[in-house]
Amino acid sequence: LFMVFRDGVAYAYAITHLCGNYMNISTILGHHDYLKDGIMLPLMKQIQDFAEISGVVAMTYGEWASGHNENGKNGLQYWKHSVGFEPTHLNELT
Repeated sequence: LFMVFRDGVAYAYAITHLCGNYMNISTILGHHDYLKDGIMLPLMKQIQDFAEISGVVAMTYGEWASGHNENGKNGLQYWKHSVGFEPTHLNELT
């Protein structure tokens, strides 16, 4: 669990799952009134720092297409790109 606080109040959080060197962000949420202030950037920085010291080599947050044309907007896809997520194919190792 990662959280961003301002003045003792949590305004953003993320729930992640770590399995070996793979991390999945299952939930990420920021308070709407603080999104324009960049509240998500320190949250993603926390996650990135943890991933680096933990040896994470792959991180996912839903499907790349999720959020596309959501309510007529592609906001989630735009946000994913803005913080460094890129579409990729994962192959199962046998």
